Amino acid sequence: MVRIEERYKALLSDNYSGSSDLLKQTVAWVDTALNDGRSEKEILKDLGALCKIHPAMALLQNFHRFFLKIPLNSKRIRAWMDKYKRHETAACRRFSAHLNHFKNVLVHSNSGHLYRSLKEVSTSLNIFCTESRPVMEGITLAEKLAQTHHRIYLITDMAAFSVIPRVEVLAFGCDAITPRGIVNKSGTAALSEISQKQGRMNYFIGTSEKILDDWNDDILLREGPREEIYEENGSLQVENYYFDLTPSSLITGIFLEKGEQKDE
Repeated sequence: MVRIEERYKALLSDNYSGSSDLLKQTVAWVDTALNDGRSEKEILKDLGALCKIHPAMALLQNFHRFFLKIPLNSKRIRAWMDKYKRHETAACRRFSAHLNHFKNVLVHSNSGHLYRSLKEVSTSLNIFCTESRPVMEGITLAEKLAQTHHRIYLITDMAAFSVIPRVEVLAFGCDAITPRGIVNKSGTAALSEISQKQGRMNYFIGTSEKILDDWNDDILLREGPREEIYEENGSLQVENYYFDLTPSSLITGIFLEKGEQKDE
């Protein structure tokens, strides 16, 4: 039981994992909790609390909502995850094929879907990866991509605006697809706006499990600890928001399991 609680606390405090990785870790925790005799009611309550901590993670929200409607057990969880993984594979395959048409790509933050898509591109790309402050998860994506056949350039977040004229396309993962646009790592909206003004294309990769039918202002309110950007004590106020909203007008296309969707 202690091990389960430790894993749950790690999920609550996870400021680093992409949405797909966080979902898979959550499902592993749920499976363990079920096998250890936790009641369905207790697990769903904890899942609800986890969703409140990670309001931008549509995968968690939709996983939780699904099992509020039907009984929670390992067999049904595997069926839900198998379907999600099939969607994940199809979306990445379609996005990868599309990226074959380009040579220079700018990416921001770490995304499992984005990594998989880029890895499968058959041509050699020049990929510019931002550090993705404050937790620097973009470095992880850059290091993984450096093991592929692509040429990888690690840059600071602000340098990305200078790099935009050197690329044809910006590629992003996404945490949630909402009626108001796409929620993703802070900085995505600004990069998308500037790149569009310079005639570049902005593409996102996700699955239908990341679609939210309604909007909640809490989605953008997740903040990380102040120590991530300022460690000193005192009266200085620190804002450390993790997510922003890229409106539909700045989105060239979204790749899901059925192919490219034009967000209009």
